[in-house]
Amino acid sequence: MSHLYIDAVRCAPDGMGRIDAFDLARKQHDTDEATVRALRGVSIASGEDAHRWLLAKKRQKMSSSAFSFFRGSLPFFRAALRATRASIDGAEGEGWIVGDAHAENFGALRTDAGAPWQKGEVGFWINDFDSVTKGPWVEDVLRLATSALLAGASRAARAADSLSWLEAVIDGYLSDAIADVPKPVAGLRKKVEHRSYGDFLAARTEARAKGAYATHEFIRGERYADLDRDARGEIESVARDLHLLYERFGARGYEFARVDDVAFRVAGNGSLGTFRAAISVKPIEPEDPPWLFDLKELSVSAKALTAAREALSAIDVAPAVLSIHGRRMALRPLAPQEDKLSMEKVDTEHFGALFRYLGSVLGAAHHGADAAQRPRWTRATRASITRAAVELFAAHEAGFLAYSALPS
Repeated sequence: MSHLYIDAVRCAPDGMGRIDAFDLARKQHDTDEATVRALRGVSIASGEDAHRWLLAKKRQKMSSSAFSFFRGSLPFFRAALRATRASIDGAEGEGWIVGDAHAENFGALRTDAGAPWQKGEVGFWINDFDSVTKGPWVEDVLRLATSALLAGASRAARAADSLSWLEAVIDGYLSDAIADVPKPVAGLRKKVEHRSYGDFLAARTEARAKGAYATHEFIRGERYADLDRDARGEIESVARDLHLLYERFGARGYEFARVDDVAFRVAGNGSLGTFRAAISVKPIEPEDPPWLFDLKELSVSAKALTAAREALSAIDVAPAVLSIHGRRMALRPLAPQEDKLSMEKVDTEHFGALFRYLGSVLGAAHHGADAAQRPRWTRATRASITRAAVELFAAHEAGFLAYSALPS
């Protein structure tokens, strides 16, 4: 058994906040339903009610495993964290934090400003800045550590192994340099570096006709849905001005382009239910391949997003932030060189090295390259973080069952 866990049990404080997982699960369910019900502009080709369809998809994703529930229930995590935060002793330090630093919010990223169909530079870093905020750095550490425990539980891992992965997160975070690249990360980078643009397009679009004049329309189904006439008109208007709105697109001389398709993009666990659109646009001169764009509703201001990305050393090209009929949206091109970690595809034998690496990346994001900035947490502080992560793990296991038991 982990010596840190034994220490954590021994030094457990009295009067620790109680986490009511059933109450929090109900609130999470109500939040999800309210978010989806407020969504406007989605239309299902079959004629099915779009809200019912999206709620069913959200419920299916959230109820598939405790790890999936955890990924999509950030409000639940934050509420549970408030009940455990007081028990963490000595974890000083705060600034911009990711806010949702679980394992699958790290991934391969395109780091240069070239066209997405060109082979470019690929890096690995945090790939989701949707929930950035200012707060204690330890909250990001706890989000990542809890994801290690839940990812292990979804694979029926032994308790000793799960606790060792929790320690690996903390060890990596406190290390003076980024850890050695583990096999899953090296494999992910190799996969995206060899993914062709043709395969990338074929997985998302159907080509109507052939040759240079073929239109590429999004495949409706699990990944894409229709937009109603008003929403479609709004997005098409944006797409027609991409050469003005997105510097990388305009810099290539794309004054004239054809909008092939726009669609609602069904993506993510936590973000499912917020407005998200996909754009397929074909430059006319010169005869380059189509570009696919993601247009995603933001919950943070453009100023906060820019400041957080700079503070957390984001390595990908910054999105353009637009205002579309009261919605604040982030616009960026999609590229085959991007992909996120998928924990269900990672063998548990690599979990230790992977979570040490992710912890070290998180530490580098918080503190930069200066090793002197890394915190020097005591054994007692590490023990209290371990205890808090175990408490959060237990809350999410219970919350997952409670959420799944709620009536549809």
